[in-house]
Amino acid sequence: PTFFWLDVLCNNQHNSTAFPAGCWAAAFKDAVKAMGNVLVVLTPWQDPLPLRRAWCLMELVTVVEAGVPMHVAIPSSQHAAFLKAMREDSYGTIAGIAESVDVQQAEAFNPADKELILKTLRALHAGVGKGETEKGATNEHEIEDSVNVNKEKIVEPNQSAKMVSEGANESEGKDTTSNASTLTATIHTHLKQWYMGLCMSLAEKAKDGGLLHALASHAAKNNDLDAAAALYEQALALKGSVLGEAHLDTAATHTALGYLCLQQGEVKRGLEHHEHALRICQHTAGELQRQRAATYLGLGAAHEAKGEHDLARDFYLKDLELSLETSGEKSEATARAYMNVGRVLESKGDDTGALEYYLKAVVIVLDKKDMATADLCVRIASIYQYRGEYNSSLPHLQEALTIYTSLLGPDHITVAGVCMGIGNVYKENEKYDLALEYLTKNLTITKATFGDSHVETGKSYMSLGKMFEDQRAFGRALDCFTRAFTIFQEKLGVSDSLTSLAKQRRSRCESVSVRSSVSSLASPPRPVVISSV
Repeated sequence: PTFFWLDVLCNNQHNSTAFPAGCWAAAFKDAVKAMGNVLVVLTPWQDPLPLRRAWCLMELVTVVEAGVPMHVAIPSSQHAAFLKAMREDSYGTIAGIAESVDVQQAEAFNPADKELILKTLRALHAGVGKGETEKGATNEHEIEDSVNVNKEKIVEPNQSAKMVSEGANESEGKDTTSNASTLTATIHTHLKQWYMGLCMSLAEKAKDGGLLHALASHAAKNNDLDAAAALYEQALALKGSVLGEAHLDTAATHTALGYLCLQQGEVKRGLEHHEHALRICQHTAGELQRQRAATYLGLGAAHEAKGEHDLARDFYLKDLELSLETSGEKSEATARAYMNVGRVLESKGDDTGALEYYLKAVVIVLDKKDMATADLCVRIASIYQYRGEYNSSLPHLQEALTIYTSLLGPDHITVAGVCMGIGNVYKENEKYDLALEYLTKNLTITKATFGDSHVETGKSYMSLGKMFEDQRAFGRALDCFTRAFTIFQEKLGVSDSLTSLAKQRRSRCESVSVRSSVSSLASPPRPVVISSV
């Protein structure tokens, strides 16, 4: 048989203020502990009424703190809309619902009840926090709560009420807004778990591996990689049993899980999933080109992560071939393929080949003005500068500077790096005024970001010193090299190569300055010409 606990029949809420503050939490806690399970009906699912009621929030927190299993349900008539929203953006959907919950704004029919409830909630929450600290518990289901309930014995209600009431009195006078914020955050955390669990349960019931795949993708985008991996594994198992191991949708999940494994550093597992996806594509009638391209891309990434650059290049070239065939020369997919091939060639030391593919990619993506485009421009400029072609690097550095400044702001450290590159170009062209402008900006941003004594600040002084040295402003160069040497010696030690280089440059400038001084002293004075009348 199923038993229901009806609070209106068990507790006289019309006379609530006549009882101690902790009475209701204690009574409810004792009841749910005896029953062992709680079901919460969240309706309407996108704005659940229980999350707006102070009494309901108190009950939810009490259940969580008591460690009683919580089950969440929504009416079947709302399943379709709920699953649709979760499929499109599970994390955003859940976060939106959770963030709308505010303990301070919760409603109660009787205003006096609300204050009583908030006081009880603060006491319960503070008591559990104290218990966690004293007992060192790591699992919420193992934590003794503020009423000090023994796991094998239920405390009498009156005793529980007294102890919770004492906890409430202790919490009075504290920052209620801060306590309420902490409670709200606790509810947010559990609410996200409940909704995600409900979604997974409904997906498994409907045998919808695609939904589990979507949930995994959202988790990965939110950097919740462990959750994403577990969801992809569940999606893979469900798709394999429902669609079959050789279905293209199964291959898609293998591909996604392969990428995730690479992100987590599990290169071998990632490669296995990508190879599995490729076998499915090769043996599936009417295979989808897009899935095959994704598989080639994943295999390229896996081999690149293993340092197998020749194999990576071969798979990236296959991805490029398919992208050109299916998407065309000017597509983002083709640009991505060009960049991948270029990156592997650069890793192999083939700068000429890498530059060829990078230049093809940048023509396609230049109008996007995003971070990837700016990063590509910097790669191109770096190759040009490595080859000594400074003038060819300048337009790409200027494009990167414009994009980074727009997206990150003028004082971002990434902007400083590009300024150093531009300053070095102008130094090589002996345009010292412009070089000084950009190298000074680099130093200013670097000092503001890292401080006066950071290694990166020392590097900025070195660049500025080299410019002054080329300009034959040896006094100013000496000052920069001395500052760099002091930083490197302190941070890296006397034997570091940067310390040695700064010391060498400093010594050279010192010797030039001494020779210049001696030369000026040894020169005979110019004769004074006295004109006669």
